[in-house]
Amino acid sequence: MKATAERSGHLYASLYGLKDRLAEDVREYLGNDAVAQSVQTPKWKASIAVDREKTACRADRRRL
Repeated sequence: MKATAERSGHLYASLYGLKDRLAEDVREYLGNDAVAQSVQTPKWKASIAVDREKTACRADRRRL
């Protein structure tokens, strides 16, 4: 952030305060657990993975 402040001609403290306000606004809008939710695998994607695993197991059993 220090380099950004220097390049933009702003004070580091003012950008630090802006970052905090933006983070607070994002938490207020999306909720406190938004980051945790964003890193979880969506249920629809997990379901596809399970279907692929079942298909692979069936194919392995047919080969035997």
